[in-house]
Amino acid sequence: MARGTGLPSARAADLRAVAAIPESHTAFRAALPDGLIAFTKSGELEGVRCEVGYVELPGRPYTAAVLTTYLRRERDGEAAIRDVSAAVYETFDRFARSSEHGRGSPSSEGGPAAAPLEPPLATRK
Repeated sequence: MARGTGLPSARAADLRAVAAIPESHTAFRAALPDGLIAFTKSGELEGVRCEVGYVELPGRPYTAAVLTTYLRRERDGEAAIRDVSAAVYETFDRFARSSEHGRGSPSSEGGPAAAPLEPPLATRK
């Protein structure tokens, strides 16, 4: 759906438009900057919270799923989802602003260059 393949382009665009409409409450989206397009789906049972999201971060789109269980308080699961979503966004945002060698480029907000990152384990030699 995100790539627009496997479906007629008009149908894929319709599905993306519907999926981009925020649910009434989403901890995953709460950690993302306003205006960033994200498709999310959350779920809950007693003591369990989960949320999956596809984020159209320019230059580095990503998908993440966060699942929590054995919660004493339901809000603890939402806080964990929000914290993980923020950490994943910050990591992929730095990747999007960095070269393939880990050199950071200035942030879009005029701040200092992003710190070099370790490459993902799968790409280390």
